[in-house]
Amino acid sequence: MNPSQTGAIFAAYAAELGAIGQGLQGLEALVSDHVRQCAPEARPHALREAQAIDVLSQRLDAMRALAAALAQGERIESALGVVPLADLAHRLHSSILTHAPAAPAAAGSGDLMMFD
Repeated sequence: MNPSQTGAIFAAYAAELGAIGQGLQGLEALVSDHVRQCAPEARPHALREAQAIDVLSQRLDAMRALAAALAQGERIESALGVVPLADLAHRLHSSILTHAPAAPAAAGSGDLMMFD
């Protein structure tokens, strides 16, 4: 694969991730409505589910930003710098730059951007 093909595939990948993120925002709005309307005893569970969707959204956006940086020809070391979630950045750095197997994200781990 030549560099222009690599850039094009990363650009297409970033665009797809962005489109998926837009769909996820619709789901976030739906769950937010559900949280407001659910019974008080169900609210803690509904809030945890809403937070889980927010985590997915943040991770997806970080991966979109990484793909966009790579599409623009940034070196992988600097492209990893656009990932704002420290835990995700560490996992990616470990698996990409040290060729270690990627560890899955532990439930509840990582730095999240709250109320962005």
